[in-house]
Amino acid sequence: IGGELKHVMNGITGFPSGSKNYVGGTFSFYKENPKILYDEVISGFTVAIMQVPESIAFSFVAGVPPLSGLHATFWMALITGLLGGKPGMISGAAGGLAVVVTK
Repeated sequence: IGGELKHVMNGITGFPSGSKNYVGGTFSFYKENPKILYDEVISGFTVAIMQVPESIAFSFVAGVPPLSGLHATFWMALITGLLGGKPGMISGAAGGLAVVVTK
């Protein structure tokens, strides 16, 4: 974890000069490994499709409008996508987030 935190902090403090290297490294990685890019895009779409009914259902459980659950899911996905996630991270956090947002 220490190495990842250091990498993220370097990216934040070095922005925007560090972002050019990060984005360039990302593009070169996926250019060399197109199968990994394809797998990640397919898994991203799969999770996104499954999050819609889950977000709506947990919004009803929390007693908030369904759009609130969809907004919470969108922001959670955006922040996780920008900062990175972990392989074992729970993708069903929308329900917990919908409850926290209402209380």
